[in-house]
Amino acid sequence: KSTDFTPVPKVIPVLLKIELITKPSIPVADKELYRSFLVYCFNQWSKDIANALDAIFTYPQIKRLSIDNKFKLSATPTELTLKQWIAIFSYFSSTTTSEKRSLISG
Repeated sequence: KSTDFTPVPKVIPVLLKIELITKPSIPVADKELYRSFLVYCFNQWSKDIANALDAIFTYPQIKRLSIDNKFKLSATPTELTLKQWIAIFSYFSSTTTSEKRSLISG
């Protein structure tokens, strides 16, 4: 709160906590695949995440991902959290065929 400081600042104070990650959320070997996956999803000219993912996953898969990871199908890609993106990518990397993977590496 601004009142925690003397003199009271004319700006809104914020605190940022940065922690060193000892184990990456994405395996280092999958770094480029993860990057390509994100680029693909963000570059789809669609209004929501369901449409951005529809060439990669079936509708039931997208719906299950949204329920399990607590995001709306109408959410835009920028509205998803890092944790949600990691969960979607983990599902992608463990279940998709090479044909689907080739879609994102164009």
